[in-house]
Amino acid sequence: MTARNLALGVAGILDGELPRIRVSLVLVRYLLREYMQRIFVVLAAILAVGLGMDLLENWQQVAARAGLDALGGPAGLVVWYAALRAVDIATQFLAIAAFLGVLWCELRLERLNERTAMITAGESPLGALVPAAILAVVLGVGQLSLDVKFRPAAVTRQIAAGLGEIGTRYDHRLSQGLAWARINDGILSARIDDRRPGVLHDVTIYRLSPSGRLREVIKAPEGTRTGVPGKWRLEGAVNWSAGQGGFKPTAHSGGKSDLELFDIDFDPVLFKAYGVTARYLPADILYRLALGPGEEPPVSEYKTWIQLRYLRALVPGLLALLAATLAPLVLGHRTMLRYFVVVFAGYGAHFAVRTCGNLGEIGYLSAAAAAWSGPLIIAAAVVAIQAVRRNRIF
Repeated sequence: MTARNLALGVAGILDGELPRIRVSLVLVRYLLREYMQRIFVVLAAILAVGLGMDLLENWQQVAARAGLDALGGPAGLVVWYAALRAVDIATQFLAIAAFLGVLWCELRLERLNERTAMITAGESPLGALVPAAILAVVLGVGQLSLDVKFRPAAVTRQIAAGLGEIGTRYDHRLSQGLAWARINDGILSARIDDRRPGVLHDVTIYRLSPSGRLREVIKAPEGTRTGVPGKWRLEGAVNWSAGQGGFKPTAHSGGKSDLELFDIDFDPVLFKAYGVTARYLPADILYRLALGPGEEPPVSEYKTWIQLRYLRALVPGLLALLAATLAPLVLGHRTMLRYFVVVFAGYGAHFAVRTCGNLGEIGYLSAAAAAWSGPLIIAAAVVAIQAVRRNRIF
């Protein structure tokens, strides 16, 4: 059954409270199915291109990571890597897929004269947006789930296994070089293994006086975090303390001194997370990092993404509404210029959202302004175009 048959059934048309809104529930189901099918096709095409380019560059590195006990061997690991990367790509491009899918559906409806039949049967311009509005809710739930839950989980697994470009860049295996960090009363250097986040290797602590002079050096082959926040147990520690005659070493070779607790107020998980892009961080770590002082990078990036993760849920639906609003501007005027303008408008809206987010990350916009600006721009464009159509200006 086509939309033309559905629209001409006047009994299926329901009047809303607003006199210019007329919508058929059967038509809504039909259009939702058409929208979702085309969005899926567009997103599948984007995934095919994105994964193809990624695997072309990284499949050998991924296959080399497969151990003897890996399920499916190298091929199985490549498939698992592709699934993890698909989550990240889908998160990035769901919004633009929604725009192109809805626009494609609207142009198809016009080519088959189905949209004309709907208008003839009494469907209003605002009523035509009802399916897109329902779609916006569905896409918003999907985008929110991807941003908050699935992408951080997928990237965390990719990093833990050292797969691909992201896994190599944020490798969480035992670091070969020393990591340096400022602690409460000095400087810490150690090697960190995120697979054992409660253990530090080759620990050296440089404790400073209030004036900034070195007053004590503590070295230990291994440090273990205790259940007390900020307290670490350094096994086999050796101390050098400043005195009148210079630094005097004191070796701890047994007994109670080996179990001495040191207050170094250091969290290896947060330390390693400082180098990871905020969009990839799990929510609990992102919130803890965002509590840092100031509004400059990297704190501005963390604060921006706390809000972006939730506001980005509005973007796929708003772009779907924008596509449904812009499509009539092409119908009946099938010139390449109009096609180009409409497609460019969708990409421009997507680009505006990303640009506002980037400006928030580097501190040029506040976190709230960076998160809200993009969705508000798209919403304003939809309202303005609807006003133009209702007044028959364009």
